[in-house]
Amino acid sequence: MQMTTQESARHVMRCLELAILLEAGAHKPGNVSVLANFEKTRYEHFLASAVAAASSFESGARRGIAAHKGKMKIADVGVGNIIKNCVADIEAWQHGGNTLLGTVILLSPMAVAAGMTLAEGSFNVGSFRKNLKLVVESTTPVDAVNLYAAIEIAKPSGLGKTPDLDLNDPTSAKSVSKEYLDKLFEIKMEKRIDRRSRCSFWEAQEKRWDY
Repeated sequence: MQMTTQESARHVMRCLELAILLEAGAHKPGNVSVLANFEKTRYEHFLASAVAAASSFESGARRGIAAHKGKMKIADVGVGNIIKNCVADIEAWQHGGNTLLGTVILLSPMAVAAGMTLAEGSFNVGSFRKNLKLVVESTTPVDAVNLYAAIEIAKPSGLGKTPDLDLNDPTSAKSVSKEYLDKLFEIKMEKRIDRRSRCSFWEAQEKRWDY
């Protein structure tokens, strides 16, 4: 029997929350686990983070279902915003520093794709992979700006530097926004010019054949 939207979204949420809990408990040399803690980051911080992240995964799955049903465009799902909200919730729930930034970046588009796949009637791995590819390829500069915001909230350590759009540079997100807006303006102007050109063409034809 096919699940309802609410059941599907919660199913995705539980699966991803469980994945985080299982990974957090696994012993990983050099990292936090049930057997090892850092000075300021403990295993319990990861447990709290998993609980805090769950609602964002449910939201992502719901938006994926909505996209599959044609209620919104995939580009409007807002993967970047889902990531930002998730990281903010995690930050509010625990004080052990950055615990799940990379995990959230990985699992958020997967939540959307899983919702899309379940909306097809059953979960098929091949279909899930296609949906995941579509979700990632449909992300926009707005998603990138929200990703920058998420990284700023999490404040991960050990980030390197790049000459362009560096994560440590607060102007990088503004540059992404400006380039996006400039491109939109360029596209709109091209459409206007194209429309005017077509109008001028037909006006010229009308005068040519006006007896």
